[in-house]
This record gives sequence, structure tokens and C-alpha cells, in this order.
Amino acid sequence: MQGREWAVTLDDAEWAKVPFEVRETEATVEIETEEIRVFIQRQNCRITCFDKANRPFAQDADMGIDWGMGAVAAWKQIAAFPFAFPLLPYAQKKKICTKVDVKII
Repeated sequence: MQGREWAVTLDDAEWAKVPFEVRETEATVEIETEEIRVFIQRQNCRITCFDKANRPFAQDADMGIDWGMGAVAAWKQIAAFPFAFPLLPYAQKKKICTKVDVKII
């Protein structure tokens, strides 16, 4: 039996336009909205996401990101904060998703 992966996401047209601010240094890039801040380390491409109370809720694991054989793999640590992904608790309860796709436009 072949497995099936489910993700909770919206069509591109359904995403609300959210104002954001970008701050860059030689070492980092930060993208911030009213609700979330994404911190990216340029050297190793490690990404950490913070809520508006500055609590990390998603970050790259120690293994980070790996490139090879025409693919990119990333290991993540994601906290179970319902305020971060409002649809996730419902989706997990209904057993229709096991991962979360975060889209930054």
C-alpha cells in the first residue's frame, strides 16, 4: 500500500496580503509581520520562526538543510502551538495531515 501525504494549505489567491518588513545584514535576513518573525542565517541557511511574543515555534534541527542528488532536504523542530497554525489541530484530529507547509510570499 502506497502512503499518501496530506498538507493543509490554501490556493495562492486565498492568501491575504500581509505587510512585512525585511532587515538584512551580511550574516542574517529577518522577515517580520505583525504576527511572526522569520530569522535566516545566511552561512548555513538555518531558519527559525518566532511568534509575536518572540517564542520560537519552528526551527531547523541540528542537521539543518542538505542539498544533493537534485533535491533539498530539511529537518525541522516544530512546536505544537495552535496559535501558530490555526488549522493544524483540526487537521491532526481528523488525521488528514502530518506536516505543515509555511508559505512566505
